[in-house]
Amino acid sequence: MNRWFESRPKLRVWYSHIAEFDIKSNQSTVASSRVHTHAVNIRNVGNKPAKNVNITHQHLPDSFRIIPPVPHSIEDLPGGGRNIIIPNLVPKKEIIITYLYQPPITWNQINTSVEDEEGFAKVVPVTTMQVIHPWLRRASVIFIFIGVVTVIYQVVQMIKLSAGV
Repeated sequence: MNRWFESRPKLRVWYSHIAEFDIKSNQSTVASSRVHTHAVNIRNVGNKPAKNVNITHQHLPDSFRIIPPVPHSIEDLPGGGRNIIIPNLVPKKEIIITYLYQPPITWNQINTSVEDEEGFAKVVPVTTMQVIHPWLRRASVIFIFIGVVTVIYQVVQMIKLSAGV
């Protein structure tokens, strides 16, 4: 219980897109080339800043961008690989790191893990969904509440009736 309610950083990570493009040249003498891209979203859903967020890479492409721009550094790891280190990620802040690279590298050969001083980030699967208007959500909650109260009332009445009260 304490772990759920304590004030601490909670990092969530998901991939927002993975794509590849063929870049065609306007000149007939230059061959077309293929590029790959993907984005990693990192959000601190906790109530405390995440300190020293490490985004570990098996292979860090030369072309990457952090949106919105935040202070960061790059660290070489022993045995290969590199880290992007973000010193501070405040609560409720989300950053997106986009990568651009060429074959034979693919998206699953880039990122390996995300962690901060408190532990590893939780990787969450995401999917797109239609946005429901707030008034419709509120109406649904009201109708569900009315239904639950009605069912509880009926159960209590049946218990009273069977007990002969």
